[in-house]
Amino acid sequence: MNDDDWTAERLMKAIKPDHGYNARSKLYLDFIRYLTELDPKQRKIFVGWMTGCRRLPMGGLMALDPPITINKKHYQTEGWKADNVFPSVSTCHHYIKMPEYSSYEILVEKFKEAVLER
Repeated sequence: MNDDDWTAERLMKAIKPDHGYNARSKLYLDFIRYLTELDPKQRKIFVGWMTGCRRLPMGGLMALDPPITINKKHYQTEGWKADNVFPSVSTCHHYIKMPEYSSYEILVEKFKEAVLER
């Protein structure tokens, strides 16, 4: 994996916010920040979680088809709190579903548990 693919600028070109997030959403920007802080081993694990395969195609993240999309995860359950829910993924469609966490620290904790410690 090329380190150049993991800069905030490149990640923002490769990951499209949608369905509740936009390019200025704090949580989208926090997610990009989280990805820039992953070390190479964690990146491979993340790619495996997101795509079902630990290797990216030639061209890296930008070459994924369909492109990566991050969506807001919603629930209709009474008493539901976003900070208690893990992010999830649809590997075939490269959809990452992320609740609206209350802080960057919670986002990191939940992704770490869901992705890196599964």
